[in-house]
Amino acid sequence: MKLNGGGLKKIDRILEFLVVAYEYGDVVSIQSAFERVIDDYGIPYYGLFEYYAFKTKAEERYRVVLSRFPDNFVDRITQDYVKIVDGAWPSMAISRGAFFWGRHLYEFVDKSSELYKAFVSLNAEMDRYNMPNGMTLPVFDRRGMIGDLKLASSKEIEITPLETTLLAALADTFLKRILEISQKTPPYAAMPEYMPPVSTRERAIMQGLADGKTSVEIAKELGLSNHTVNWYVTGLQGKFNARNRQNLITVAMRLGLIS
Repeated sequence: MKLNGGGLKKIDRILEFLVVAYEYGDVVSIQSAFERVIDDYGIPYYGLFEYYAFKTKAEERYRVVLSRFPDNFVDRITQDYVKIVDGAWPSMAISRGAFFWGRHLYEFVDKSSELYKAFVSLNAEMDRYNMPNGMTLPVFDRRGMIGDLKLASSKEIEITPLETTLLAALADTFLKRILEISQKTPPYAAMPEYMPPVSTRERAIMQGLADGKTSVEIAKELGLSNHTVNWYVTGLQGKFNARNRQNLITVAMRLGLIS
C-alpha cells in the first residue's frame, strides 16, 4: 500500500465527518457521511466490528456492527478474526494502531503460532475475494470493549501518514457514535459494561487460581478464610459468565487482568 498524497479534499472530508457524526442523530446519516469519505479514496468495502472480550462463547464475542462486505465473506472471516482478537488481547502488540494487511505478517517472530496462522488464513480470504489491499483501524474503550474498522479494495489505496492518523480518529468516532445511537445510551458514562469492574482482591484471587493455587493457599496469602475465597470465586464466575474456575482463568487472561 502506497503512502502517497491523498489531497486536501480527502482530509477535509474526514474532518467534516468528525464534526457531523455528533450532529446527526441516526445511524443512516452517519453511515452515509462515512461512505462519502471512503468513496473519495475509491474504497468499495468496509466493515465495522465490535468485540466483547468477556463473552465465554466464541460466536458471541465478535459482532458485525455495519458492513459493506459480501455477506458470505463476513461470515467466513469472523471465524478467523475471533482467534486474532483473542490472541492479540493480552498484549495489544499488533493492535496499538492502524496496520496494513500483509505487512503485519512480517512483524511476527513465532510463525508457528495460532495467531500467525489465523492472520495468514484471513489474508488468503481477502485475496480470494479480490480484496488484497486494505487496512485495519483498531478502536478501544476504557470499559474493555475492543473493535475495529476494516477498509478493503482490489486496488492500492493511496494514503499519507497524516490521513492514517485522521482515519484512526474517524474509526474511533464512527464505532462509538453508532453504538451510542443504536443502544440509545448517552456518551461513555452510561455505556454498557463490556468488562465488569474488578477489585484488587478479586484480581489477586484470580491470579492465585492462574498460578495453580488452591483456595486454602490463596486464603493464607491474603489473610482470608478459604470459605471467603470460594465465595469470591463463585461471584467472579457469575460476573464473567464463566462455567468453572478454569474458564474464569481463561477469560481473565484474555482481558489482561492476570498473567
